[in-house]
Amino acid sequence: MKSAGNRKNEKKYWSIMLVPHSTNDIKVFKISSMRYKLLAFGTIITTAILCTSLTISHLVNENQDLQHQVAIAKTLNGQQAQLLEENENEIKTLIQQRNNQTKVTEEFKALYRELTNRYIEDNMNTVVATRSSSHDDRLFVEEVSKLKSILEDLEEINYSEPEISTNLEETQNKLDEYMDIIPTLWPTSGGVSSGYGYRLDPFTYRRRFHYGIDISAPTGREIKTSAKGKVILSEWYGDYGKTVIVDHGRGVTTLYAHCSDLLVNVGQTVDKGEVIAKVGNTGRSTGSHLHFEVRVNGSQVDPLEYLDPR
Repeated sequence: MKSAGNRKNEKKYWSIMLVPHSTNDIKVFKISSMRYKLLAFGTIITTAILCTSLTISHLVNENQDLQHQVAIAKTLNGQQAQLLEENENEIKTLIQQRNNQTKVTEEFKALYRELTNRYIEDNMNTVVATRSSSHDDRLFVEEVSKLKSILEDLEEINYSEPEISTNLEETQNKLDEYMDIIPTLWPTSGGVSSGYGYRLDPFTYRRRFHYGIDISAPTGREIKTSAKGKVILSEWYGDYGKTVIVDHGRGVTTLYAHCSDLLVNVGQTVDKGEVIAKVGNTGRSTGSHLHFEVRVNGSQVDPLEYLDPR
C-alpha cells in the first residue's frame, strides 16, 4: 500500500483508450496534466484568434456595406436636391404666371370700366363722329387697340374671372366693330411725300391747304380699304381723277384718289384690308401716288391721327 507522500509525487495523467473492432489490440495514450493544460490553453488561444478574425472580417464587410449605402444615400440626396430645385423653379414660374395674370386682369378691369363707360356704352353711335380734336382721335384709337390687346392676352393665358367674363363676349364684339370701322390700316405701302396741312401747290406754287396725305407708290400697286364700310363712290371725281370713297358709318368716310384702276362698285361692302383700286396718276396729279383722306361728317381731318404708327 502506497503512502500519502508517494501519491503526491506521482504524476497525474489523462488516459485515452482506443479499442478497435477487428482486434483486441487496445491502444492507450497517456497525456500528462501539464500537457493537457497547455493543449487546453492553446485551444483557447486558437479559438480566440479565430473568433477575433471572424469578427474583424464581419466588421470589414459591414463597413463596406455601410459605405455602399452611404454612396447610394448621397446619390439619392443629390437627385432629391435636383428635384427640389426643379420643383422650386416650377413653383416660381407658376407664381410669376399668376402674378402676370393678376396684373393683366387688373389692367383690363380699369381700362374696361373707363372705355365702356366713356365710349362704348354711352356714346356707341356717335363717339367716332364727335371727337373734339385730332389728339382725342388718336388717343381713342390707341386705347381701343390696347384693350383688344389685353383681351387677347387674357384669351392666350386662358384666365377666367366671373367679373370679367360676364360681358367679355359683348365687349369683344363692340371693340371688333369699332376697330373695323376706324381707318387705322395704311391703304398702300410707300413713303408720305406730302402731309396734311399747308404746302406749296405743285401747279401754282402758291401756299394752299392739303386735305389729305400723299403716299408715293408706283402705278399698279394695290390700294386697300383702311376700314370696313360701304362703297359710295367709284368713278372719276374731278381733280381727284379716278376715286373710291368708302363710308364706314358714324360719319366717317375715306377717300382714295388718282387711281389707275377701280376694282369695286357703288353699294359694295368691303372689309378692312380688301383691295379696292390700284395706284395711278389720274386727275390733277404730278406723278404716280395715292392721295388719301379721312373725313368726319364731311370735314377732312389728319389721316395720321387714325393710321397705325409705322
